[in-house]
Amino acid sequence: MLWARIRHIRIYRGIYSKFFCNRVFDRILEVIFKVNIVESEIENKMRQKLKLHGAIFIKFVSPSVSGVPDRICILPHGRIIFVELKREGGIVSPRQKYIHKKLRHLGVDVRVVIGMEQAMEFVREVCDEHGKS
Repeated sequence: MLWARIRHIRIYRGIYSKFFCNRVFDRILEVIFKVNIVESEIENKMRQKLKLHGAIFIKFVSPSVSGVPDRICILPHGRIIFVELKREGGIVSPRQKYIHKKLRHLGVDVRVVIGMEQAMEFVREVCDEHGKS
């Protein structure tokens, strides 16, 4: 029965189904086929956890410079961390590596977080540093 439903998968910028809502269907595929969690789910989980500790986690888009980290984490006491978030198996492009190196040279804290496990590790780390974990 499940295989009959999986036949109706349509791939177009993500996975959609005629029979399930996207979240339920993505979870089924994740469990059965070890499909990776998408970046937006990781971002939402990080935002929720960081918000509990008084931080702000926002999406950053630069229209003129490609390769900049795509999230900014603003912590209590003015600490700012630029975060490049990738889903499990995602890779950092050469352009992103170049921009990250330039930012680090200027003294900016830039982190690359790959997957949900590293995301939760990042949250624990930054919250522990501020004594709010």
